[in-house]
Amino acid sequence: MSDGFDIDYNAIVLEEGIPLNEGELKNSQKELAMLRKLPPLVALLVLPVMAFICWLLRDNFASFKYYDYLLLLGATVISYFFVFLIGKLIGWYDTRNLKKDMIYGKACITSVLTGCDRTEYGVYFTFQGKERKKKIRIQVAEEQYRLYVKGDWLVAEYLPFSKKALLINRAEKD
Repeated sequence: MSDGFDIDYNAIVLEEGIPLNEGELKNSQKELAMLRKLPPLVALLVLPVMAFICWLLRDNFASFKYYDYLLLLGATVISYFFVFLIGKLIGWYDTRNLKKDMIYGKACITSVLTGCDRTEYGVYFTFQGKERKKKIRIQVAEEQYRLYVKGDWLVAEYLPFSKKALLINRAEKD
């Protein structure tokens, strides 16, 4: 007995290494292209922040020396590259996971939904794995999140490294 409902561990099916179809590969390629554009766009957000700081300092510019301007410019450049690097690291991580998904394929699980949660990054389903302590948590679309509740038996196709759902349907439980 777990979470208020019985789980038949023999009924849980997990298939891994299913090749991606052409549409899923194209979507992965589009997502990779988007990830490459992300770091410079995120780093450009530093410019409005620095413009706001300059606006706050507008009354003090008369007393600035040349080294104050150099310091402000240096802070802008360092902030830009710091944010760029953070965006690049996140992009590398997501790109690596997406490439592994493209190589190893997708997974399909038929299991009971044991958890539904919402974070600031998205909505997630937690499925019971083949073993008692094993849980599989994947990100789902908002529409799917509203359709299913804890205890539903579902069939989910997902990318195992990116942890994103491709397709979710109700399972026919014997």
